Parts: sequence; structure tokens; C-alpha cells
Amino acid sequence: MLKEDYGFGKCKKYPDHGDYFQVTKFKITDLPPPFRNQATYDLTMGLASLTVKIFIKQLKTTVVGSGFIKFVDIHPVLKTCPCQICKDSLTPVKVYWKVIISTADHLFSDEKHIKMTQAVVNYDDIFLKDNVYHLHGLSVRDRWPERDACLLEFCSHDEDLVKHFENAISNLQTLQEKLTEQYNEIKNKEDLVIIVSHPHGGPKQISLGSRVSSKQLESQQWLKHTNVEKESQLINVEVEVQYPDGEISKKFIWQLDDVVKETKAWLLHEGGFHEGVKNWQLYLKYGAGQLKMMEDNVVIRHYLSDLIQCDYIIIK
Repeated sequence: MLKEDYGFGKCKKYPDHGDYFQVTKFKITDLPPPFRNQATYDLTMGLASLTVKIFIKQLKTTVVGSGFIKFVDIHPVLKTCPCQICKDSLTPVKVYWKVIISTADHLFSDEKHIKMTQAVVNYDDIFLKDNVYHLHGLSVRDRWPERDACLLEFCSHDEDLVKHFENAISNLQTLQEKLTEQYNEIKNKEDLVIIVSHPHGGPKQISLGSRVSSKQLESQQWLKHTNVEKESQLINVEVEVQYPDGEISKKFIWQLDDVVKETKAWLLHEGGFHEGVKNWQLYLKYGAGQLKMMEDNVVIRHYLSDLIQCDYIIIK
């Protein structure tokens, strides 16, 4: 694929499109030498398998972007699917599954466009279309304009595909644990940033680089939609979580820049709870019985020291 095929050479936001690796051609030898190992390669391909193309058909234009499958609900919804495809069909599907995808908030000037939104799975090569699937938009689950982030709810009519996503998410978490443990043991370690995306709506691409400071990012004019506050960090905080049914389970929290609401949704999903996300709160529990509520729209970074010091998290 040539850069010009998808307007890379004419891009006004970021004219220096360059060192992409097409996902179907990515090899372990493409990784920088310090990270050239099977686990890092598997992690990269795991991220790629959960990255989707976002396609929004508006009245006068089409908007494209990239998204990431955060989690799925393996419990089927036993009623007529409300997606636009089923609404327009004489034989709508009577059972469907929910898939939650994160993407950039600025893609949606109006929430009503979600009904005309598709998430394209496995769009990895313009010539390989047999394994491409389309998920259909249902609703905007949450929006954080100040972080240019949102969570979207899509439907799938394919149970096997949803199970595939569930396994891919689980495998990715296992790899994250393994690599974080290895990474924390290395002194004078280098950084590796992996970005998987669909630039200009084209086939999936992989970018490799290293962390930069906030000031360096802020100097990039093409990042006009991004509100960068601090450097990203890779964390691996093990916490005990008490679920609404009283069960206590050990979980890892990875995403320092997720807001509490996103972390809460993931923890509930991990515990097998798929309802009540909007009503339950996260509380930090300390030895003397003290409880401290974690505010939904505050980033996890704010509570990092609390997470390390508290006895466990309560969801109630």
C-alpha cells in the first residue's frame, strides 16, 4: 500500500506520515532490539486484534477514525436488536451481544450519529476481506470531551466473534502482567510506545516510538484535539476488590489515565457484573474502617498513592 493511497502525503494535520508497519507484514524483527522478544510481539499483535476502524456516515460527509475494544458482554440480549440494520430489515435479529469500544470524542459532533456508525473488525489489508466484520452502533455510553475520549456501545450478531474478543482481551491482560513484571525488573530501561490505528481510514497500521514529554507533545500543532496533562506511565497496581455480592478478588489496574468510571466498568465486567454500573461507586477501604469514595470523572492517577496504601476497593 502506498502512502498516497489514503492521502498520507497530503495530510495537513501531520504531513510527516512515515514509519508505519502494515499489520499483516509486521515481524518480530521490526521491534527495537531491546524489545525484540516473543512476548512483546504477541502483545503488539494482541493490541492490533482489538483495534477497529470507526466509520461514521453523516448526512453530507463520512468520518473515519480508530477505536479499541475495551470489553464485551458475553451474556446475550434476548430481544430484537435495535441497530439500524435490524430496524431497516424485514427479518431483524432476535438476539445480540454488546461490545464496548473506546474512541476519540471529537469524531461525534452529534450523538445521534451513533446509529449510523460502524466498527470494522479485521480491516488489515485492502485485498483480504473474507475475515472482515461490521459491528453496528447502538449508543454513546460515556463522553469525556476534556480528554477527547468516549465509550461507544455496539452490537454483534455473532456469538463466536464475541467469544473471540473475550479471549483476546483476557490474553492481552495476561501478556500485560507478564511484560510489566519483566519491565519493572530492568534497570536503566528504555521506553517503547506502540500505537495501532487506521490512519485516514486505511488498513490497520502499527507505529513504534518512545515516550515524549508533555511539552514536546504540546508543540505539535496537529494534536489540537488532545489535552495532554502529564506523561503516560505504565503501572501495575494489584488491588483486592470487594464486589457487590461480597466476594473479594485480586485485580490489576493498568491504565493510569483512565477515569474512575472506566476502571469501575472494567472491574465490574471482570467480576461478571453487567448491570448497575451507573449506580455503584468505587470506595477505598482503610484499616480503621474508613471509606473514601473515588469520584467517577477523576483520573486514576489522582488516586495512585491511595490504591497502594488502602486495604482494598469496595464496589457498592
